[in-house]
Amino acid sequence: MLGTRDAAHLVASDAARHLIIPYDRYEMMTLLPKRENLPVMDISVVFVFIFVIIVVGFLLGGGVNLILKFFGAGEDVKIENQAKEFEYSVYSKEKNTGIFWTTTGSTETFDFATSDNVEKVCFFDQRDPKDNPAKGWIDEYDYNELIKTNNYTLVYFRKDKGIKGFYVEKLKPEENFCISTTTSLLLTNKGSYVDVKPA
Repeated sequence: MLGTRDAAHLVASDAARHLIIPYDRYEMMTLLPKRENLPVMDISVVFVFIFVIIVVGFLLGGGVNLILKFFGAGEDVKIENQAKEFEYSVYSKEKNTGIFWTTTGSTETFDFATSDNVEKVCFFDQRDPKDNPAKGWIDEYDYNELIKTNNYTLVYFRKDKGIKGFYVEKLKPEENFCISTTTSLLLTNKGSYVDVKPA
């Protein structure tokens, strides 16, 4: 006769005598295979994964700004190169180039190209950058003092509302004016200065 404990255990076959059906949960848990040789994830690996996710997030989020700034910086380089090229057409003491070195009354044209990020390019008499609505110059943001203080004769007004100004030696437009597209400019040697206006 089988006892109550023995009755709860049944032998499946002679070949599988070690398989017994336990009568309670505790005994059943002890029969589950042990996890001795399974790999265990180190807690530092979890922190590495979190760190990598954060870094990738910053790269994706901040990378867009870096790329935009990079192309913006490229735009600044284009503007500076063009301003330098224009300056050499007007006057360069080091290279002895520019219309200033020619005879009084000489003229020369300069094709001034504006880029996509530039709203307008203005040419000023830096001592008197007064408004000239007929020629496209209206000082909406009170830049007159900034122009006077820095002696800007050439100012790029960017679409992002920033400005980039340059002092071009010997340039003194008889009229303040602005251009917003690629324009051919007429440079005229006036003796002690160079005048510029749209051709």
